[in-house]
Amino acid sequence: MSKTHATVKARLRAKRDIDEAAGAARSEYTTVVAGQDRVYRDKLQEAVDYLANGGAVPPYVAIEADVTGATATGAAQAIIDAAAACRARDVVIEAARLAGKRAVDDAGDDVQAIESARDGAVSDVLAA
Repeated sequence: MSKTHATVKARLRAKRDIDEAAGAARSEYTTVVAGQDRVYRDKLQEAVDYLANGGAVPPYVAIEADVTGATATGAAQAIIDAAAACRARDVVIEAARLAGKRAVDDAGDDVQAIESARDGAVSDVLAA
């Protein structure tokens, strides 16, 4: 295997590992199953609309209120607060992920340097 081929493979593997670490870090605080992202997005939209416009309590807000024992307004605010907390964490993880990929690109053509950059990036992403 040529150095160039080995370097390309190491760089691709490193970036994949960084992406997987970001996914693992996100899965620590959010449900990662098919369709759940849509539920979270719809739930947040309902909560924002309800607090802004009032009216009939939308289904996801009603469920949250029923399960938690909160008022509809309290449930809507809790949904918004949870989404904001997740977004703040997502931003930190994304910053670490992109910085890690940059470090891999900046590691040059040495496979060991690429793997070292990957290891540092994975650690940073998981600590985010």
